[in-house]
Amino acid sequence: MLLDRLLTALEVSVDAFAICDVRAGWRIEMPPGGSVGLHYVLRGEGSLIVGGGQRLDFGERSLIVVPPGSPHRIEPADGLRTLFDVGVACRRPAPGVSAFVAGEGEAVLLLACGNVQATYAGGVNLFGHLRAPLVVRFGPEDGAVASAFTGLLEEQARPGPGSDAMMSAYMTQGLIALVRRVARDSERARGQPGEASLSWLAALDDPRLARALATMLDAPAEHHTLESLAKVAGMSRSSFSERFSSTFGVSAMELLRETRLRRAAQLLRTSDRPIKTIAAEVGFSSRSHFSRAFKSFIGTEPAQYRAGPPST
Repeated sequence: MLLDRLLTALEVSVDAFAICDVRAGWRIEMPPGGSVGLHYVLRGEGSLIVGGGQRLDFGERSLIVVPPGSPHRIEPADGLRTLFDVGVACRRPAPGVSAFVAGEGEAVLLLACGNVQATYAGGVNLFGHLRAPLVVRFGPEDGAVASAFTGLLEEQARPGPGSDAMMSAYMTQGLIALVRRVARDSERARGQPGEASLSWLAALDDPRLARALATMLDAPAEHHTLESLAKVAGMSRSSFSERFSSTFGVSAMELLRETRLRRAAQLLRTSDRPIKTIAAEVGFSSRSHFSRAFKSFIGTEPAQYRAGPPST
């Protein structure tokens, strides 16, 4: 099953999380981030305000997913609010969990807030084409999400060797629970105001797109073309191109290129194979072509990426 294969290949990196403690009569303003914002509601209920005033309600144990570059506000359900700007107060926390307290008095809303990046099989970005916030309510029976955030915060509070790997493992657990829930409820979620689905899950409902996607992820270095992928899908070139782009938000060839470059980035960091060899392994005919594409996508030359950031 393709979904199982994608979940098995989930790669997650986690920025430091903070606790946001909102007191009665206050609200918090969140700045736009470069990666997906996650808010897990530990206690209380309220609303997420985005864009031109769109309001999405949430309750305790809700997981709120906000697309990159989306400023938003979080308001408790308690009447008039004074604004607390997290963008001014917030800095990347030192080891340990930072808490941002908005206002004084009764605590009405408590959230764990942070940013994540998640990709499948080195190429499919879990949230890459999310255009609207996703609010998923979990009940007491959905213990995986609660335990994932509890474990992540405890690990961050008392870091030790392997803490990054542990935090990634906890977040992976939480995101798999999210994907399972969205996949199970996708039809209901797509039809309800204030909820959204992860667009690439629609491909799993279409065996034609699923076959093409599996072919790309299983063998990204092969000489795939739009025509060959359409043939795998059993569709005409134009129908496949239109369906794929509308589902994933990018063309099939763009996604293939991203998959190749993410695989290359992984190999650069985890192997000592020559760059020319890695370029060939992910489907590039020359090192110079690969280096240009890699720098355009990652922002640095392959050799510099392999070396890592300069020591200070």
